[in-house]
Amino acid sequence: MKPAYKFINFFLEITHFTRFLISLFVAGGAYFLIDGGVPVLFRLMIA
Repeated sequence: MKPAYKFINFFLEITHFTRFLISLFVAGGAYFLIDGGVPVLFRLMIA
């Protein structure tokens, strides 16, 4: 029971970290948009 709980906790930590990375990427995209770097954002979306 304990190893499964450890695995679930580890998985939750990974999802939390991924959510943090996604929010960081969105914030970076918003910064690029505000900074006038729309072509850069467009290039990122294409690639």
